[in-house]
Amino acid sequence: MSQPELKKSKTSVTKTITLLPGDHVGTEIVNEAVKVLKAIEANTPHQDIKFDFKNHLIGGAAIDATGSPLPDDSLTAAKSSDAVLLGAVGGPKWGTGSVRPEQGLLKIRKELNLYANLRPCNFTSDSLLELSPLKSEIVRGTDFTVVRELVGGIYFGEREEQEDSEDKESAWDT
Repeated sequence: MSQPELKKSKTSVTKTITLLPGDHVGTEIVNEAVKVLKAIEANTPHQDIKFDFKNHLIGGAAIDATGSPLPDDSLTAAKSSDAVLLGAVGGPKWGTGSVRPEQGLLKIRKELNLYANLRPCNFTSDSLLELSPLKSEIVRGTDFTVVRELVGGIYFGEREEQEDSEDKESAWDT
């Protein structure tokens, strides 16, 4: 009598991802990233992974729709999801008034206790070297990462716009 063969069963996982496309190129970036995640769903052989995408507003798009750069429902969704995919915020349309797109970005960083951005700088292919505004012999071999602190200092310093200053000529940002 032979022992029955054990079938390996795929584990099934669903992850909720809050999409915050933001403004301008941010929407394009998030749309392309979602395509990649859908390809992962379709082509992950060892487990059945699904992504539950929840679209929400941030930045100028949120200001236009709600008057707030980070509506409460966007923040709630971000806090309750497994991951957040954020595009980019801001643009000349929203200027430098009292309600600005980057206020949503600063708030979500603070609320989610995000400490740093990791900004890699490298050329994944030598064919890209000629596209650099710097000479290819200067940038060849470039490979470093900038760690950008997000929770204090310049991000949350006080500021005063020129139009809000007493003399209407001064502006400052700490």
